[in-house]
Amino acid sequence: MASIAGRSGKCSNFGNCTIADTRRTVEVSVGMDFVCSECLKPLLLNSEGAGAGRSKAPIMALLIALLTLGGAGSWYFISAGKKHADHPQESSAGMQEAPSKSTPKSASGDCSTADKQAGLCR
Repeated sequence: MASIAGRSGKCSNFGNCTIADTRRTVEVSVGMDFVCSECLKPLLLNSEGAGAGRSKAPIMALLIALLTLGGAGSWYFISAGKKHADHPQESSAGMQEAPSKSTPKSASGDCSTADKQAGLCR
């Protein structure tokens, strides 16, 4: 924790300094050199101080919002596709169109005798 009267830091002289090996925080008074009290190597400023780092909360909130919108959009388009597949297009009269049957006719427009016998001519 940072001191109000001074700064705090950690020694990085691992293997040569017991303060660094134990990862203790060193408090340095205002006006004193910012060095380790044991090995006299420069200290690394604690990141716990004011303005040490930016909060990741706004980035996380934005990421969650984008994922939520993406999921909602996907659900909408998938459900719209299923709804469209379940209900084929209807005609303007509101009734489903039946597949049309073509009646075979001769080149002159008259029915052949076979078609007449089969009841395909009108």
